[in-house]
Formats: sequence, structure tokens, C-alpha cells
Amino acid sequence: MKKKHTNQEEQRLQVLTDMLTQLHHGVDPNCLQEAFNQHFSGVSAIEIAMMEQKIIYEDDNDITFEDVLKLCNVHARMFEDQVTGHSAVEIEQENHPVQVFKAENMAFRACISRINNIFKALEALNEDDPSRLDFTDGLKRQYQLLGQFEHHYTRKERVFFPLLEKYGYNAPPKVMWAKDDEIRDLFQAALKQVDLLRSKDFTERLATAKLAFADFEYEFKEMIFKEEAILINILAESLSSQDWAKVSEQSDIYGFAIIRPTGTWTSSDEKDDDQHEDTTPLTKNVDQPRKAIIESQRISFPDGAMLISWESKPEFQATESYQQAIIDPDMPLPVGDGFLSINQMRIILDRIPVTLTFINSAGHIQYTNYTLPCQDKTGFPFQYRENCQIGMAAQTLFPASVWKTIHPVFEKLKSGQEKAVSYWFQETSVGGTAMIYVKYQPLFDDDHQFLGIVECVQDIQRFIDIAPGTDRSVKGPDEADLKNKKLTTLVRLEENLTSKQSETIQFSDGYVQVDWYSHHNQLLTRPDQVAIDQPLDLENGYLSLAEFTSLMNTLPFEITYIDENFRFRYFNHVVPYDQMIFKRSPLEIGRDIEFCHPPRLWPKIAQLLDDLKNARLIIQPMSFSSPNFFAHIEYLATFDDQDQFRGVVEAVLDIQDYRNLANTEKHFF
Repeated sequence: MKKKHTNQEEQRLQVLTDMLTQLHHGVDPNCLQEAFNQHFSGVSAIEIAMMEQKIIYEDDNDITFEDVLKLCNVHARMFEDQVTGHSAVEIEQENHPVQVFKAENMAFRACISRINNIFKALEALNEDDPSRLDFTDGLKRQYQLLGQFEHHYTRKERVFFPLLEKYGYNAPPKVMWAKDDEIRDLFQAALKQVDLLRSKDFTERLATAKLAFADFEYEFKEMIFKEEAILINILAESLSSQDWAKVSEQSDIYGFAIIRPTGTWTSSDEKDDDQHEDTTPLTKNVDQPRKAIIESQRISFPDGAMLISWESKPEFQATESYQQAIIDPDMPLPVGDGFLSINQMRIILDRIPVTLTFINSAGHIQYTNYTLPCQDKTGFPFQYRENCQIGMAAQTLFPASVWKTIHPVFEKLKSGQEKAVSYWFQETSVGGTAMIYVKYQPLFDDDHQFLGIVECVQDIQRFIDIAPGTDRSVKGPDEADLKNKKLTTLVRLEENLTSKQSETIQFSDGYVQVDWYSHHNQLLTRPDQVAIDQPLDLENGYLSLAEFTSLMNTLPFEITYIDENFRFRYFNHVVPYDQMIFKRSPLEIGRDIEFCHPPRLWPKIAQLLDDLKNARLIIQPMSFSSPNFFAHIEYLATFDDQDQFRGVVEAVLDIQDYRNLANTEKHFF
């Protein structure tokens, strides 16, 4: 019996392959409807989607996503009389994402009906009838209302599709997104014709506008059915209650179309069946503040004895339990909405286009992402710190005249009297002239406890120099960038399980050679073993998970990290989700970066990523303006200390405020 079922599946797969091959060679999709209904009646939308996915990724045929798009309408029509709705009670509940999705589609259909009625009314009017203008204005308002389908589509692509991919459905999202983009183009073409109705030749232009809308309407209604007959069925059979709750929570990032839910749907099922990485809440180390650990040993010799005492450094050293353990440096740890290993944190901090210095709550320099050897004064002041400054008091960073200004500022930031304080000024060195922008912000943890202050320094002259009206200007490979490729030193697990340090101690009658071995008795391999305030070795000092997360969320940039396999791993949380220049959803974490973009853009993005991976480009900037912001984006390739590609950091910010500072200064004194 099992063999018969397998043979039936193979037969259906072959029939579907033959049909797609015919479409590939130009056969009219309508000619395949009867045969499709005969072979696939009773077959679920999920089964057909899985077969399409398998065929697309086979190497022995020429079938493309475009061929599958043609077949979409065929199997959607077959389901037209079969879909009876999902039996789960949850999906029928008020504010459930499925109900919101269907309510929007109903509103779209009503809007389309009104538009067609207005077209009929306009056709019945004489060309010189004064009411024609009122009807035209009404038509434009209905188009604007219908245009809110952009929220509907974007929400589908950014919230629904990642979950489909999570459960193994990679082809349907890609195919449907491509169709969405076709519909977007049809709508813009139709809208353009409505804008021309006020010009001469009204009768002719009305006919053209009606025809353009009819082209859009056909494909748009086809998509509505594909969503409700195929997409929603796949989602309903695949998603858990937890998944639907996440969809409801994240939907507001991208907005709603025409109607809004009255609230956020929550699941009554408390069973956690999330298949993402372990997100067990991290504990907080209760041994605060940390104290020095003192141990003594007496060693006897024939002619005397020696007492050896060990005292751990009070700053930056972990508690005894921490000293006996080492964290797997490649283990993903939950950071904000994403997951990063210690090595990936090093990579991001090493590559972001700002200089950061973190001063902890005790007033000591705990971390900086750019250091120079001591006494090396090259570069602009403030842009680099010396590695010997780690652990020193904050006032050692500044001349006495500047500290008089900065110290009261730090106190106000610590107390909450100030949220941030900035300075900017022209600075000239052997490297040229820069506009240095320095910003100080306090860091607080989730319990509103003061963690410290971060100093963020950048040269904003490159933003000021961008010509007005620049739109997506991308520079070519820069030889200077290629020569100065940054290699990030990573933590190697095998090198850190046991470490050795040797010292020679001189006495009047001889000397002692001391070899110190640090033994780590425990390897931490689970995220829940890492306390949220445990210091993590980030090369130029230490940051805990709480400090790293808070620090990243104070940056002027929206930071996104894509790993070496082009998987979306992390984004920071500078502003609320719906206010981001490039909106991100936590549901996209772990997604292949290809699926995070419209199919039409993927060839360009694939080329950019390949150039960055192979070091044909190290930094790729681009800028574009809109009525609300002037965006600047930098794509930064990352490499480790063995010159291996480790992913891409994307940094995005609104540079308009920086550009407004041209020819102004605000000094420390």
C-alpha cells in the first residue's frame, strides 16, 4: 500500500513537471486547467507547493520561478470550490492574523467595486460636465485607499514568509513575492493614468485608465485568492500558536491596510514549541560588586621557604565560578532580537564606522573598539584610544581643561538629568581635515540600573560632502580601502582551554621562574549558562551581554549583521521597529538574506555580497534622500585574523542632522 502511495506521488510529480515544462515553452496556462484539475483534485495546497519547490531546485530541467508563477493561477482556480476554511477554533478568533488578513482582502474588494462604479459614472457623463472633476477626485481617493495594500503585502513578505521558510517552504514565498512586485508595478501604472484624467482628451484617457485598472484588478484578485486558498492553508497547517502570537505582535511594524485590528491576538497555549535557537532567559550574577580573590601557598626549600600569594585583579575579573569556565566563542548568545557569538560581537565592534569607548559605573575605561600601541599618536585625537588605557580612570582620557567640562556632564548623564550630550569641531592632522562629532550617552540595563557611559566618535565630514540630490550613488572599488582591510582577532577555543604566562622574580640570593597555568575546568556550551552580566572578552577590554546590548542600541547607526553563510543574525534597536529606515522584524532572524529582499533585487544584492566576500570591495557606501530623511548606508566586509570572510555589517543612518552642522562648532571649552 505504501508503494502505491509513493508511485502516485511520483506520477503527480511527473505530471506537474510536464505542465511546467509546457509553460516554459510558451503554452497558454488556460489550456492546462482541465488536466490539472483531473490529476490534482483533492491534493492539498501544501503538497502542490512542496512538489513545485522540489521541481524548481532540480538541476535536470530548465523550469524557472516565472514558470511556476504561470501555474499559480491554474491551481488557485482548482481550489476555488474546495477550500472550506480551517477547522481550528483559534484562527476564527477576533484579531487573529488570519482574520485581519481576510478582513483587509474584503476591504480591498469593496474598494475595487467602488472604483469600478466611479468608472461607470464617469463614462455616463458628458466631457464638459462639471461633476466630472468631483468624480475624478473621488476616484483618486479610492486609489489612495486601495494603495494601502502595500502594508498588506509588506507584512506578508516580512512576517509570514520567514515562518514559511522556517518550516521548509522556501519556494512559495519567493514565487509569491515576485508576483507581488508585478502587481505593485501594475498599480503604479494604473495610478499614473488616473493622474492624467484632468488633462485634455478625457474620453480617450478614461478608456486608457479603465484598461490599466482592469489589468491590475485581474492580477490583484488572483493574488487575494492565492493568499486565502493556498498561503493561509499552508500557514494554518504549519504554524503553532506561538508562531501566530509572534505574527500578531510583529505585524504592527509594517502597518495595516484600510482596517486595523482592535488589539493584539495572544495565544492561550502556553506550550513553548519554538524551533529557533535556545532563548532561555539569562540569569544575572548576584555577586555584585565583584571582589578580588586572594589565595596563598607556602613552598619549602632546603635552605628556606617561600610564601606565594595570588590576588586577582578587582577590575574586569570574573568571580571564581567564571574563572573556572570558558564560554564557547562561537556559541550563539541571545542579544536583543538576534543571536551573536562572542567572535561575532568582536567582528561587529571591530567594523562599525565609529570609535567607541565604554566607561563603566565605577568610572574606569572598560572597553574600546579601536586601540593603538601606547605612545602612538597618529590619527585624529578622540578617534583612537591607547591599549594601555584599559582599566584606567576616565579622567586619564582627557586633558585637565576638557575634564573640567566633561566630569559634570558625566554626573548629569549618570543621574538621568541629561539623555545625551554632543560636541563637534573641525580637527586637522597629517591625514587631512575632519569634522569630529563626539557624543556621550548613559547606558542602563533592563532594570534601569546605571551601567556606564559610552563615548561615540566619528568623522562626519564625509556626510557633509555628499552632494545635494544624490540618489543611490555607489562608488567603485577603493584601492585605499582594499589595502586597509581590517582583520579581526578571534577567540580560538583550543587556545583558551589552558593558558600559560611566565615571569622571573629576582632575589638577592637568586631568582624564581614562575610559570602560571590558568585551567578552565568547565566549558560553557549553552546560552543559559552565561549570566547577563558576565564579562565577555572582546579583545580591547570587556563587555557583558547587558552592556553590549545597551551599547549597540545607543549607536547612531541601524546595524545589521549577516554571517559568512549570508544568514541574517542580528540587528540593533536604536528606534522603535516602525520608525527604522529599513524596517526589520525579529521573525527574520536566521533567514537567508536572499529571502529578505524582493526577487527583482536579488541579482544586484548577490553581486554586492560576492564582491564583499571576495574582497573586491571592502566598503560599499550609498546614499539616497526622501522627504523625511537623508539615508546613508555602508556595507562593510568582515574578515578574521586568518583572512577568512566572516560576513557583512550593514550600517544605516539618517545624516541630515549631521549635514546641518556644516560650518558650525561646539567645543568642550
